[in-house]
Amino acid sequence: MSIIRHSHGRSSERRIIADYSDLDFILRYRVPSPSLRILDCGCEDGGRSLALAFRGYKNVTGIDRSANNIAAARQRASKRAAEVRFLQGEPRATPFADRAFDEVLLLGKMFGHGEAARADVELLIEMQRILTPEGMLWVGVADGDWIRENYEQENIETLPQGFIHRRRRLIESGNCLETHVLISDETLGVSTDQTFREWLYGKKQMTTLLHQLGFEAISYHTSAPSRWVGAPVRVSTPRFLVHCLAPYRRHNALRVATAGQN
Repeated sequence: MSIIRHSHGRSSERRIIADYSDLDFILRYRVPSPSLRILDCGCEDGGRSLALAFRGYKNVTGIDRSANNIAAARQRASKRAAEVRFLQGEPRATPFADRAFDEVLLLGKMFGHGEAARADVELLIEMQRILTPEGMLWVGVADGDWIRENYEQENIETLPQGFIHRRRRLIESGNCLETHVLISDETLGVSTDQTFREWLYGKKQMTTLLHQLGFEAISYHTSAPSRWVGAPVRVSTPRFLVHCLAPYRRHNALRVATAGQN
């Protein structure tokens, strides 16, 4: 069941069309508390944040480094009279005070897509700073172990008037997948010629990273694969959700973090 409900016969202003399977899981498998202060970090155009507001959560904040994304999110919130705060800012250095949030969501493509692996470390350190002691952190991660074994080195996708060519290779001792994307159009010529990086995390690597940073009670949940919606629907990389708690700062010794499969 999706948390996004279409209101037949009502204004389309309350319709949000998206695949938020990670968010569905989070809301289904925890005790609801609408008063929680929740940060949607990397909120994109605000869809997830608005979905939380429509579900009854009263203290939702979205932050994204893209000015265009924030403008779109604010416009959507205004049209729907949704009380969600949207801010433009760098997720690795947010303007929020220490312990400002009870829960943080790092979903979508927020984690693992920086130019360097250090960006993910800095992001987690910042999330630890703004979380309350034992606050909840959720991270959506592509299954890096699966990618290493199954990635396609090269493929071409045809378009009505052109093609998309992708060439991939493992770099950084197999810890990063580099993808070169070339999009060509018969009329415009080459419209895109870019290279992207995705840092690969299996459960072992993710547990080690979180544990070293002091996060506790680490657990994993199978998530729906990433999807492109179209005809036909194509399923890509399997994903998992990581759930953990920020350290309880009143004690010097941290509880031992454990990784489990739920």
